Amino acid sequence: MRPAGAFCAFPLARVVPEHACRPQPARLAVAGAVAARNNCRHTRLLTPEGGPSAARRTSDGTGSGLRSHRYIGVDLLRFAAASLVMLFHLGLWSWVAPNGTAATVLRGATAFPELQGVAAPGWAGVQIFFVISGFVIAFSAEGAAPGAFLARRFLRLFPGALICAAISAAVILGEGIAPLPATAHRFFNSMTLSLFGPWIDGVYWTLGVEIAFYGLVLLLLVLRRERQLPSVIAVIGLVSSAVVALRTLAPHSPLGALLPPAWSRDGQLFLLDHGMFFCLGVMLWVASRRGWSFARAAVAAVCVAGGIVQIGEATGGGNPLAPIAIWLAAMALLVAAILWDEALTRLAGRWAPAAALVGLATYPLYLLHTIVGAAVLRSLVLAGVPRFAALALSMAAAVALALLVTRFPERWLRRALSGAAARLPAFARRAPATPS
Repeated sequence: MRPAGAFCAFPLARVVPEHACRPQPARLAVAGAVAARNNCRHTRLLTPEGGPSAARRTSDGTGSGLRSHRYIGVDLLRFAAASLVMLFHLGLWSWVAPNGTAATVLRGATAFPELQGVAAPGWAGVQIFFVISGFVIAFSAEGAAPGAFLARRFLRLFPGALICAAISAAVILGEGIAPLPATAHRFFNSMTLSLFGPWIDGVYWTLGVEIAFYGLVLLLLVLRRERQLPSVIAVIGLVSSAVVALRTLAPHSPLGALLPPAWSRDGQLFLLDHGMFFCLGVMLWVASRRGWSFARAAVAAVCVAGGIVQIGEATGGGNPLAPIAIWLAAMALLVAAILWDEALTRLAGRWAPAAALVGLATYPLYLLHTIVGAAVLRSLVLAGVPRFAALALSMAAAVALALLVTRFPERWLRRALSGAAARLPAFARRAPATPS
């Protein structure tokens, strides 16, 4: 079993320059016609080819001031996945993996053997995140200029990484866990989104995987081949599924011997380990726009099978049934969240902004929960708080801190950087293109 990592499924949107939102009387009639046309272009969702439904844009959380819709169900699913990962790290990894980040902070203060069966499958939240990321990033890249896409991804990743790495470094230094030079090195790697560690917290490994996927999308945008994203990512999904299948089922075959081992950084960054998850997310996005063709359904089916094999491989010889079941259930919930988005939005009512905040807070929650949660857990246990109450309080503290980071410093920093980025010519949008 390996440490779970990463969040990074981000809210959806495309940046609209501020001046484009100002009413211009001479253009109101044209604007109405364009709006009607765009509404028609975004009303197919997981239906047979050409069937009607309701897919709409959502905010990407970059502080761009967009008036846009969010997928409430996706936000809640993202938070549930983060909670699974947090339970895994604090309830299990903190005491069974002496060299892990959580165990280094907890330092043997307590253990939860009773939770082993419950917490052990929580790392599957990472694979849930990767699928959501494929769906969200494909949507966000539609019609975007390369500079705009790059700026949005930077604005989504960098502020949270900087703030959360600083908080984690402060905890590490305050607890005397590591010396200043080593902590400074790890902090620098984390806040600069380095593809290679060591990082302030082991969970940062997945940010590099996300960035590798973003890089592929950015390359297609630069080459003006964004329409080919579904085809390109389909190849990656099929190849990655074949790689994990060969590595698992025929490791000693001539071809299997040539493949990078599981958990090698090269395999991760070339999307050989996790490409099928991103691909499945992209296929869901394409289906939400154009319906299910035989080819899309076939690619999605192979990616589901490949995902099952990858999760089985990641268990390291343990029982894979629970994490596989969790991942498959989450995929069903993801489809439902997209399919019944309008109903969920109506049901949420005035609570929709709270759900959106929870969705945005998943990123800092992922980055903070291990070190902050383990530090709070240790302090509470040493103060005499019963260990299960201490675990619940430490998880609640991590969630509360993540919400505060999202609501205040991360938003402030993102707005400041967004204002600077909006003045760059490369931030301009290109006319929408409909990927095939």
